[in-house]
Amino acid sequence: MILYELIKVLRYARVNRELKNKVYLDEATGLPNKNKCEEILTLEAEQNMSICVFDLNNLRIIDNQQGHERGDLYINSFAKNLRKGVDENQFVGRCGGDEFIAFFKNVTKEDVKRNLENIKKECTKCSEIPLS
Repeated sequence: MILYELIKVLRYARVNRELKNKVYLDEATGLPNKNKCEEILTLEAEQNMSICVFDLNNLRIIDNQQGHERGDLYINSFAKNLRKGVDENQFVGRCGGDEFIAFFKNVTKEDVKRNLENIKKECTKCSEIPLS
């Protein structure tokens, strides 16, 4: 009986972890989703922080001319390059269809500029992501 209850508890714990991931994870990119972005912005607002919002203006053109599968690749590619370009201890997430956010805590203006340059470098390595 004790073993049965232990197995039941472990299953519930696994299901809870999976649900938490679904609530906060964008399955398409692997980045935190809009729910997590809003939570971070609401709970962690403080001094010495910066927020950068990225909008993939070319997504509609790619979707219309090359199809939605190609648009999804464009989104995924940008998400990977955004994560690579931003320091590991800083937050990046997907706010919506083609909108992403980087949330920098306890940083200087120079730190933010450096991260933005890193993002630009990562994206220019990939010809699929035209930046403006």
